[in-house]
Amino acid sequence: YHDKQIKFDCEYPEQNLVNVDRHDLLELLGNLLDNAAKWAKANVRCSIEQTDAIHIVVEDDGAGVSEQELVALTQRGHRIDESLPGHGLGLAIVKEIVELYNGTLQLDRSAELGGLRVRLRLSPNQ
Repeated sequence: YHDKQIKFDCEYPEQNLVNVDRHDLLELLGNLLDNAAKWAKANVRCSIEQTDAIHIVVEDDGAGVSEQELVALTQRGHRIDESLPGHGLGLAIVKEIVELYNGTLQLDRSAELGGLRVRLRLSPNQ
């Protein structure tokens, strides 16, 4: 998205995350950050924390989506805006990986930035 000046604000632990496959984590973050950058006006925020589980939050300052659209976002092949490039697979892939780790996925509006907020929890030890 070279046509945008996007500021990424990221917080993450200095140590490596444990009990999660590197490829799975890259796939998750790649899809989430790509999606956020695609829809953001200028800001994307990402935070990663590991306690008993891995918590990831990615949010942007884009227009966000309606309640009805939130339900359909994780369906494979579903796209809200056909004018931008993509295949509608990103959030569906995220959902599948989260399910592999007995995790949870929540989509809503970012209270601070106004766009989409994706919150997920991976439970790699279960």
